[in-house]
Amino acid sequence: MKWILTAAGARGADGCASKSGIPPMVLMERAALSVLRVIDEEQLPTDRVLVAAGTGNNGGDGIAVARLLYERGLKPLIFLYGDPEKMSAETREQMHILEQYSPVFTDRIPEDRTLIIDALFGTGLNRAVGGPAAEVIRSINASGAARLAVDIASGVSADTGSVPGEAVRADYTVTFSFGKRGHYFYPGASYTGRLTVAPIGITELHIQEKEKELKSFGESDLAGMFPRDESGNKGTFGKLLVIAGSRQICGAAYLASFSAAQTGIGMVRIFTEETNRAPLASSFPEALITTYREGAVGRGALEESMRWADAVLIGPGLGTDKTAEEILRCALAFGELPLVMDADALNLMAAHPDLWDFVRVPCVITPHAAEMSRISGTAVREIKSDPVGAARRFAAEHSVVCALKDARTVIAPPSGCAWLNTAGNSALAKAGSGDVLAGILAGIVTRDVKSGGRLTPERLARLTAAACFVHGKCGELLSEKTSEGTARTSDLALELHRFF
Repeated sequence: MKWILTAAGARGADGCASKSGIPPMVLMERAALSVLRVIDEEQLPTDRVLVAAGTGNNGGDGIAVARLLYERGLKPLIFLYGDPEKMSAETREQMHILEQYSPVFTDRIPEDRTLIIDALFGTGLNRAVGGPAAEVIRSINASGAARLAVDIASGVSADTGSVPGEAVRADYTVTFSFGKRGHYFYPGASYTGRLTVAPIGITELHIQEKEKELKSFGESDLAGMFPRDESGNKGTFGKLLVIAGSRQICGAAYLASFSAAQTGIGMVRIFTEETNRAPLASSFPEALITTYREGAVGRGALEESMRWADAVLIGPGLGTDKTAEEILRCALAFGELPLVMDADALNLMAAHPDLWDFVRVPCVITPHAAEMSRISGTAVREIKSDPVGAARRFAAEHSVVCALKDARTVIAPPSGCAWLNTAGNSALAKAGSGDVLAGILAGIVTRDVKSGGRLTPERLARLTAAACFVHGKCGELLSEKTSEGTARTSDLALELHRFF
């Protein structure tokens, strides 16, 4: 698990580290050494280096890098931007140390550089870059040199990833101790290049208000999450009910239920419309199938199926007609099993907001931005401008875990830390991908229920973060075999054997 901080969170952690006894100049020196290490590891050209430095501490990091290059016998040029009278104390000290090397300064961005180190603004920038600064950044981007950003590409918002003005298009970014939101949210992620998070002595102990920050799930976090009992049977690993599909629409039901089965659960039952029986039985013979006829739910069969199950997934391809509404109402009224609500279940909740009053079990919802807009009454543009806030507010209001899906998915419990999924690529930007995620999530929840753990909102959020991570990695692995453009959604679940 890794932390992803806001600009304020990073400043707070930095200040706390200093108060604990680590001098700011030591942190700055470690940061500069980290940049130099990445230059070496990536074998970046150092014959004609330009360090573009501002007057804040980000500029001080850059000046320290320039000094380290001078110590190697190299002769980087230094472009200093900003009012020297407003230099931070640490940057002024770095300039004083550098003077012994008789540094060479320039008042423009030369066209002959092979490497430009961007240390202009860092994470403290909270405005659009325009005017002379924008001209500087345009010259950096047009130079043809490799570009390495110190902490964050200048012009990218560290809190949102937005780029309201000009921004450096970095090929590499070296940030310190923790990633920042702007490295991961788009469009900032596109300006980051290859990201290195370098330890410099600021640790989790120095983070001041953890509940305001984000966590990120990683592959090492999967270790031990899904043990298998060698003496177990199909009941040992859990039974999932998938309520999905509608008249002659069975693709979503198949993708969700098959993906759930691939997480290692023991049994899957699909509750679906009668016309889907034959295609589902043919494509997924391991599943149990219980059906209803359009216009006649068969409430007894649904309740019997729910008594059989350990968890429920409802929504993929379900439709939004009266029959679907009755099915959803019946499932909510049962009120005993952990619930994953996706797709049409959310569209029905939007059309019938009174249904939220019946959600009394551990519940995860998985809306994309448009579905989130419908269930929350918030414009898509507003949701996309602050997905963390949107997910947190809705989760708190309705006491659910909200997985707000996008290129970067935010997973928010009703209170406490939210998660940010950074795995995945555009191979997942296809019809049916959400059905696969819903199935993976429901399977993971089912496995956890059978392990006997208490399904708190925080634990449910962690399970959801795990599902989003695994789903994202499946997209990455599959696209290595084909491409991001040609990867088939129906093949995603075939990569799950790597994790379960």
